[in-house]
Amino acid sequence: MVPPGLLLHTGFPVDAALPRRHNGAMSTMVTECLRDMEHPRVRRALEVYRRSFPYSEQREPAAQERMMRDEAYRFELLRAQERDVGALLWWEHADFLYLEHFFVYPEERNRGWGAAALRCLQALGKPIVLEIEPPQDDISRRRRAFYERCGFCTTEHAHLQPPYHAGQAELPLVVMSYPRAIDAAEYAAFNRFLRGYVMRASRD
Repeated sequence: MVPPGLLLHTGFPVDAALPRRHNGAMSTMVTECLRDMEHPRVRRALEVYRRSFPYSEQREPAAQERMMRDEAYRFELLRAQERDVGALLWWEHADFLYLEHFFVYPEERNRGWGAAALRCLQALGKPIVLEIEPPQDDISRRRRAFYERCGFCTTEHAHLQPPYHAGQAELPLVVMSYPRAIDAAEYAAFNRFLRGYVMRASRD
């Protein structure tokens, strides 16, 4: 079901794969939305997802399967030079895109694929919102710097991510947005969408 306030940029059926082609300086990157969790390419991506994020930031497998059928959700594999190089897992709202999870396969890192993947999302022409861990160590500071190089801005909104798992506390994260820092009204709309739809669907 698509909740009120959502406007999808494509009308493909939930079991379809619609490649989008993006030309960049390095190579052509194709983003392909897949919906079948048993597809070998999706299974590999989910294995990397489990290794790339702490448990507190991962969706339960049963909830992930439900999300794959949600028309507002995109599980997009990134393909370049005839191989998968990573994935963008994101949601579409009428007014913005929410990049929930994003990763490049370990063997493909430091080749420019991360920036190329974000350009694919930016090419859709909507503001983008994402969350990062507070930049308190070298890794988290480098992550923020990467997004800043890609045109994202750090916002000042105090933000708590609702828990993915029962019994867990809310997680303090930093909100970043593209192409500018979202204002208070825009943040409130994002937070309502996150709490009222994205995370509720994750736990139901």
